Amino acid sequence: MYIKYLSRPNWKRVLKREYSFGYRKDENFEGAVSLIHMLKVSEPCIKTHDDFTIKIADDGFYWLQLAPKDKNWWLTVMFNEQEEITQYYFDITQENDVYEDKESSFKDLYLDIVLTPDKRIYVLDEDELIEAYQKKEISEKEMELAYRIKDELTASLPQNEEKLHQYCTKIFYELKEKLKSCI
Repeated sequence: MYIKYLSRPNWKRVLKREYSFGYRKDENFEGAVSLIHMLKVSEPCIKTHDDFTIKIADDGFYWLQLAPKDKNWWLTVMFNEQEEITQYYFDITQENDVYEDKESSFKDLYLDIVLTPDKRIYVLDEDELIEAYQKKEISEKEMELAYRIKDELTASLPQNEEKLHQYCTKIFYELKEKLKSCI
């Protein structure tokens, strides 16, 4: 099982960036939030999901991350250089270690959900989930958890995309004001 961090410290593709983070607690969300502004990347990252191809990382792009407390998902919202959302990427997690004053992280359960702004949903890496189970890297209970969270997200996301868009855009601009340069 992989552990991933809010600041993405080992991200080799990003050569120069700005970063901001904080802790948020309101009626919609409680947890850590961060924004990475990619000033310079070694090469763009382009992904294809079935018939949908999208650039998710390049010079000038942003990644907003929401790490909820007591949930089994972690959201990365990708913004292009015009500050438009290109996709919502949900990592399904075994657990999130969320802190107000230090680096937050999650234990990845392999299965991922992509929601596009036009409400298309893609389930990714199911083969990785099954392989991890077969290799006994995760338990049957953890695999069932991944599928349960996948079902909950895919059922609720299309009708909530506009609300999600508004909320994430609000957090994006709040964190953008606090960006600081780092390598």
